[in-house]
Amino acid sequence: KGPRAKKASARQGSAPDAHAPRAELAPGALYCPIDGQCGGCQLLSVPYPQQLREKQRRMEALFAGLIDDRGVVCEIIGMADPTHYRNKVVSPFVGVYDKRARRRRILCGMYAQGTHRVIDSSECLIENRIAKRIILTIRNMMPRFGVAPYDEDADTGFLRHVQVRVAHATGEVMVTLVTRDDQFPASRAFVKALVKAHPCITTVVQNVNTRQTNVIMGD
Repeated sequence: KGPRAKKASARQGSAPDAHAPRAELAPGALYCPIDGQCGGCQLLSVPYPQQLREKQRRMEALFAGLIDDRGVVCEIIGMADPTHYRNKVVSPFVGVYDKRARRRRILCGMYAQGTHRVIDSSECLIENRIAKRIILTIRNMMPRFGVAPYDEDADTGFLRHVQVRVAHATGEVMVTLVTRDDQFPASRAFVKALVKAHPCITTVVQNVNTRQTNVIMGD
């Protein structure tokens, strides 16, 4: 598997197994139920101080031939809290048939590494919490407003992606709805309900991407 892995159907998706046993973690490592499935991060199982030491070693090796005896590679400064720091969160949406519930449901989260298969997730250890909650709210609002998730294979549906940016300094929040078409009949009611659920939202933008591709933004 890898970047050249055969493209999986955009209509496919999966939810993490809530009953999957936790692997033995080193002290200081973080547990994620979809670690190893999504393509978002690969080092959660490595304790953060160990990550910093490895980064330091690599930087020193990289610059070894460029500095003399008087030079030094400064120590890498780590974060006080290496979680939920990503202030830009992007999520695709896909419709799947839930055999247990005998109905269709909408998944949102990340792509499995090397595929277009969406791994459903309700939380992420590196994504901003506010941004993730907004994305989940949008997912829950979609059936009520008749907003269908985009199907990349059939080139049908409406909502392709949602991008949420949170300004750490000001707390301002911008939500970008990436749609297949520029016609959004329920846009005013949809945005009003979204802002009511999350008053921190200061800007809502519609971006139109009419291409049959998994590229996020349109022109």
